[in-house]
Amino acid sequence: VWVPDSQQPFVEQEGPALDVLYLMEKQPLVFPCRVTHPNLTASLVKNGDYSLDPDQRQIIWNSKRGFTIKSPTFFYISVFFCQTRVNNVTYKSRSYLVHRPVNNIRDVKLNVSEPVKALKGQRLVLNCTAIADLNSRANISWDYPGKNNPTSSTYKRLFKHPTHILFYNVLTIPKLQRSDRGLYKCSVSSGDKFKQRNISVTVYDRPFIRLKPRRGPVIEVQAGQKCYKMTPKLRAFPPPEIIWLKDGMLAAEQCSRYRMDGNSLVIRDVAEEDAGKYTVLARIKEHGLTRNLTLTLVVNAVSPQIGEKAMSLQDPGSVPRRSRQALRCTSQGVPPPQVQWLWHPCPSKGL
Repeated sequence: VWVPDSQQPFVEQEGPALDVLYLMEKQPLVFPCRVTHPNLTASLVKNGDYSLDPDQRQIIWNSKRGFTIKSPTFFYISVFFCQTRVNNVTYKSRSYLVHRPVNNIRDVKLNVSEPVKALKGQRLVLNCTAIADLNSRANISWDYPGKNNPTSSTYKRLFKHPTHILFYNVLTIPKLQRSDRGLYKCSVSSGDKFKQRNISVTVYDRPFIRLKPRRGPVIEVQAGQKCYKMTPKLRAFPPPEIIWLKDGMLAAEQCSRYRMDGNSLVIRDVAEEDAGKYTVLARIKEHGLTRNLTLTLVVNAVSPQIGEKAMSLQDPGSVPRRSRQALRCTSQGVPPPQVQWLWHPCPSKGL
């Protein structure tokens, strides 16, 4: 049904508000500036000064629909309006802002990379950051065990950079409870794009130290071994300070061959003098917790050995009387073996 109106040729009249049109990839772009008379034609104006006339191939005019751009390019990301003349009077439609949605999420990061461990009553702050292309709109949401707890809160921020946009969503739980332990999920969506990052949170009721020997309180090791590491079974939170003692004195100060490696004591080039009682001390000063464990290290000697080719068994034949000869014997063992030479006469060949 057509209702001709020479005073208002466009169905959607000119006004101060902008209508937003979305430029989608591989889809036509429609400017819905319909007119009130089937024989009216119009032109499409960009930025108020550049006029586009319909060619019915790429730019198609239809009085019932408006302008259709079959294969729109970045050229159409701007402000447009439709324009027509009736009785030598120029009329404009409402204006349209063409926006190209950008949905690419480059990356999503959390402010922690390892599972979170905390004590009951401590404050938890998790920051989820999404890096997205310019002109994009990212939605960040948290899913976690205590989501319905009114004490938790989220805070969102946005920062624009010359090449990208940073979206932040900070989750804060003022006082952790045991019920807050579990998996925390940060989900980021932009259009049809979606990314997620997870982190586990463990909440302990109180600080603790559990210290046990790994293979019993007595450790046997072979003398001459290049390296030996003494490692107890340790579970503790918060992480404790570790000190190793040998026979009641700081191990690292007794010998340069001793060094700490995490919770372990490493002994290089094991020798007999390394035998003794070793005590590992674990303490958490701020909570007044201390635990210790004593291990006995037994260093076993290596039995003396003579190399297979160390002694020549070949008959040297006759040698001049009173001449000087050298016989060689190579041996190994820990501690170094003592070598003693014995002589006895050879049996007579004539017997």
